[in-house]
Amino acid sequence: MTPDTLLIGVDGGATACRAALRWAGKTEIVTAEAGSANATTDAVRARENIRAAIDAAAEKLGAGKADIAGATAHLGVAGVLDVADGERLSRGLGIARVAVTDDRHIHVTGALGGADGYVVAIGTGTIVARSRSGEVTGVGGWGFTLSDQGSGADLGRSVLRRAILCEDGLEVHTDLTRHCLAEFGGSARALASFAVGAGPADYARAAPAVIDAAVAGDVQARALLAKGSGYIDRALRTLGFTDGDRLCLTGGIGRYYEPYLDAAQRARLTSPVRSALASALELAEASWRAEEGVEAQA
Repeated sequence: MTPDTLLIGVDGGATACRAALRWAGKTEIVTAEAGSANATTDAVRARENIRAAIDAAAEKLGAGKADIAGATAHLGVAGVLDVADGERLSRGLGIARVAVTDDRHIHVTGALGGADGYVVAIGTGTIVARSRSGEVTGVGGWGFTLSDQGSGADLGRSVLRRAILCEDGLEVHTDLTRHCLAEFGGSARALASFAVGAGPADYARAAPAVIDAAVAGDVQARALLAKGSGYIDRALRTLGFTDGDRLCLTGGIGRYYEPYLDAAQRARLTSPVRSALASALELAEASWRAEEGVEAQA
């Protein structure tokens, strides 16, 4: 057994990447954050930011490069679509034992704490998934271009698209669309230029304005959230959600969808057991225990 093995958990999202580190058998946990980590949008940048977050946390913990090299890690990263994506992402990290999954896995196992149920995790991207007898199944997750309905990125892009429609006279401006256009100097041309190179995290910066406007009763904002909730409802029912099932809403935007869910779904809402980052670190510990033959503590 190697009691000084470093354990690493990573929650890599389209807006930010978070790492949590601790020594095996110890309780102190340190965390650090770096930039976006989306394996589909930019795998090279994702790898760099994952390593940057790990290095920053390691410095806080007093761990060196050799400790990182001998670590056991679990990375849950947005945009990992298959095993090959995970293998490509792990190459070059310089970590001896690393498992890579999509971020759906760590969000679901964290929120439900190993129990059966359903999770809707909405931040820059969208996760709708089910856990049954330890098996995680989901819908969506195909990247921002084709998927991520109702996400922060989707809300942001949708409201900017509506601002353009309003400028063209095809829809009626509200305070929200005027505000969004004002962010680009009131110029539809400047907004269009922004969109040429914008990614999920760029669009997601407009999402808080949509949320605030919806709370204030803006009809454009409420329509966007209603559309997102319609997707959530269809996804949950496709996965088999019934009125007696447990449901967790997580993520920076997830909780704002609660008023838009139907009564049966709202009645089954429960608080997440732990964060996705805590789940990633727990999965790293489970891998270390399996490798070293160490029994889990009761």
